[in-house]
Amino acid sequence: MAMDLFENGAKTAEKRLLAKEKAGIVTKVLSALKQRDRNVLLDFFYNELSHDEVCKRHSVTREQLRLILFHARRRFQESMGREVKQSPAFAR
Repeated sequence: MAMDLFENGAKTAEKRLLAKEKAGIVTKVLSALKQRDRNVLLDFFYNELSHDEVCKRHSVTREQLRLILFHARRRFQESMGREVKQSPAFAR
């Protein structure tokens, strides 16, 4: 029983460490983006603002927002792809 608790604790600690490493990689990738792209992605996906709210906050039209999101997501995905290949945190 004590061994089970130890193993569960070790697995939980490992999961926390991997989650922290993954979050660090996401932060690194986001920080490498252009400021506008980063802010739009964060407002739309993290802060869950509507299209209209993001447009108003960043003074862009819906068409401009569509293009910004398209290109910013693509840049984010490409950078994450490179980082994932290099990180053992994503090996599982």
